[in-house]
Amino acid sequence: MFIKSEKGFSLVELLVAVVMLAVGLLAVAGMQSMAINKNAYANRYSTATALAQEVMEDFLAREPSSAIFQSDVGLGPPDPSAANYDLDPSAVTSNSVTVTGAGTFTVLYSIDANNPVANVAKITVKVTTTIGGGQTVTLISYKRSL
Repeated sequence: MFIKSEKGFSLVELLVAVVMLAVGLLAVAGMQSMAINKNAYANRYSTATALAQEVMEDFLAREPSSAIFQSDVGLGPPDPSAANYDLDPSAVTSNSVTVTGAGTFTVLYSIDANNPVANVAKITVKVTTTIGGGQTVTLISYKRSL
């Protein structure tokens, strides 16, 4: 009389487990790739926002009687933000700046004097990155002018 005691896994069970593990690992790898791409996008967007805020603060810190607020700047067609803001004054000919780990950015601005009312200037700052589909951040603010 034999007592049959089966212990362990069959080959079919082992193959099913390996396939399920492989599918799970591929899903995790895909999610990791997507997370890396979205993190890079968020980094570029955050940097563009910080640059736009820096430029806007530069304009807002100027005296209300500054000549730049007395007439329109950068309001010609086709782009109402046609004036370049020099982010790197130490460079000889630079309309853009490269931020390590984030990319290259260009800043355009426009100042619309006496808009929406007299003695108020509308300031528009637009920061664009050259990589990742050319993401753009636009800030608009108003400043009293004399």
